[in-house]
Amino acid sequence: MKALLLRDLRLAIRAGGGFGLGLAFFLILATLIPFGVGPQPDVLASIAPGVLWVGALLSCLLSLERIFALDFEDGALDLMASSPLPLEGIVAVKSLAHIRVGDLRAWMAKLRKDELSSRSIARKLSSLKSYYRWLAQREHFDPSIVLAFKAPKFQSKIPRPLSEEGALQMLETVPQQSLEPWIAARDLAIVSLLYGCG
Repeated sequence: MKALLLRDLRLAIRAGGGFGLGLAFFLILATLIPFGVGPQPDVLASIAPGVLWVGALLSCLLSLERIFALDFEDGALDLMASSPLPLEGIVAVKSLAHIRVGDLRAWMAKLRKDELSSRSIARKLSSLKSYYRWLAQREHFDPSIVLAFKAPKFQSKIPRPLSEEGALQMLETVPQQSLEPWIAARDLAIVSLLYGCG
């Protein structure tokens, strides 16, 4: 499976050109549909979401043929079909090798729909980038599509200060932690200093 993934990554980089074709088809479809339907704003507003989603799906289908075209031409597809590898795994590995910016955006939109936080999405994207970086160093291919994708921004949380009651309770428990009185006095002084300095 790993050898198949690396082979398809090399083929996808050499072939290129799939992204421009899908984008051009999507823009043409989104431009021509209003001419066919008419200039009524209420009709266009009601069909716009459906047209955009159908256009995006159809533009993705344009590059679907490219996944197996080179294998079909050189006879490798017959070898893959007769190999002991499961066909579902072959399709999954080939899809991973042909990842595009639109695929990453759709994946992040699904994570957002599943109500993952921006921090969790950034962590998942970081893991994916690390995997592609490792593959690039090992097999010498260009992982720039994945590495150039920016993670969502998130606000860092400001630490909540300890309440006065909580600070007093903490100071009361510090001397109880040690048996020697001088160690208890030292620990109490250190904790009081740290709390006082913020």
